[in-house]
Amino acid sequence: MNIFHSNTGTKPDRTRIYYQTDSSDTSISTDIGIEFINPTEISASYRSEIRSHGAQSESNQQYSETVREDMTITLYIDRSGEQSITGETGIKKDVDRIRSLIMPTIRGADHKKPPLCRIVTGSNVYRGSVSHLKEEYLFFNSSGFPVRVRLTLTLHAASTPETAEKAASPANSRKAWVIKSGDRLDMIANRFYGDPTLWRAIASENAIEDPLSFPLPSQIGQALVIPDKLIIR
Repeated sequence: MNIFHSNTGTKPDRTRIYYQTDSSDTSISTDIGIEFINPTEISASYRSEIRSHGAQSESNQQYSETVREDMTITLYIDRSGEQSITGETGIKKDVDRIRSLIMPTIRGADHKKPPLCRIVTGSNVYRGSVSHLKEEYLFFNSSGFPVRVRLTLTLHAASTPETAEKAASPANSRKAWVIKSGDRLDMIANRFYGDPTLWRAIASENAIEDPLSFPLPSQIGQALVIPDKLIIR
């Protein structure tokens, strides 16, 4: 397996996993002590909360927050160049350490609390608790011991004061209006902002190039995104 960047030929920084030893470890600073080959795949899922304000109608729907739910990352451990006299490699100990991230701790009242983890790969940092682990042993040495394993970890996102503030910020809180026949951008702006002259912000947000022709027949029934007033001021 090539662990070098094909375009530069230079060896990249290896991915590291840090974990929380107890609730006082807010920086999540304990290195798990395994050198991973950089991931081949990273995927993330996001969820938007949409709530209705006042009467239960489509025109009263509003985004309350958008959050990342889960992130899945695929990592490799390769110890093909290492083995003891018996042929055993360090793969088993490595995997046992990774498994500990999904096992309950026995520390006092926090015995059911999953440890928070921080996965650092390049300039990207992912934070959360491991909710799923898949182990795939790919190669074995002549003694029958595994020398390469593929690990797929699913990280359930952990909320921090920074992410909570971002989710509650105006930039992450947009309203939606279902377009009806007879709508006008200035009337919609007046409804949401109390100022019909702010219609240009709505047109810009929704890439409406010809406001005088709004709404086109094809636009009826579609959702019009209303940017937060604090953003356009």
